[in-house]
Amino acid sequence: MLLSDMAGKAPLYRKAFIFFSSPISRELVNHIKKDTTILPRIVALKEMNLEYFAIDSQGFITNNERALEELLGDEENTRKGVMCLNVMATRIATVFASLREFPMVRYRAAKSLDATTMTTFRDLIPTKLAAGVWDCIMKYKSLPGFPKTETCELLILDRSVDQVFRCMCLL
Repeated sequence: MLLSDMAGKAPLYRKAFIFFSSPISRELVNHIKKDTTILPRIVALKEMNLEYFAIDSQGFITNNERALEELLGDEENTRKGVMCLNVMATRIATVFASLREFPMVRYRAAKSLDATTMTTFRDLIPTKLAAGVWDCIMKYKSLPGFPKTETCELLILDRSVDQVFRCMCLL
């Protein structure tokens, strides 16, 4: 839409300040750069890393309303679960990118009861989420002004660690 709005002899906008709220692909940036008639009219083109909602001064949510269903629902659909984890990882990583923090990602690994017990997708959620967040964060490491070494810690746990939740379930 941007390219069509700015195309031709009478574009809708003389100049454009373009801000993306989520990560954009290199292909999209290259597609915009190819149009030499529009490129001089672009004043700014930035990723803002805003794929989260601040709920107070120290809290945020990623607003993935179907996450519980996709990750912990009755029927195990690993494709939906993996896609959900990827969205969550990207959104969590954008929080750290906007704060200019490089977290050391820690997580609670799955623990099977014994060698005969199969590890399920649900058991691997913290591990897979931690890996996804780390992969996303590593992409930000090359940005100017982004720390090159860890500046904080991100701890990823499942609900089995939450003692309040555990007590409520036992009631």
